[in-house]
Amino acid sequence: MEIGSITFYIQDIIVSKEYQGKGIGTHIMNRIMDFISSVTADGAVVGLFTAKGKESFYKKFNFIPSPNEFGGSGMIQYWNERFN
Repeated sequence: MEIGSITFYIQDIIVSKEYQGKGIGTHIMNRIMDFISSVTADGAVVGLFTAKGKESFYKKFNFIPSPNEFGGSGMIQYWNERFN
């Protein structure tokens, strides 16, 4: 396959506290990663923004953290009309 520039973005996986620790989040991520693997080419980008302190969960799926002091891995921009 040709090197592509397809981009995927995951905005954290949230499981209700009463269901955490039962493998639900892992199952969801496995399904997402299987889908990405089935439709993408080498060189695609998979972005992720996660809640602070949850980076270790995503490391199991080969994500590389880039932590910051306010929001965990990734970068964010809060859009406001004054920036237009």
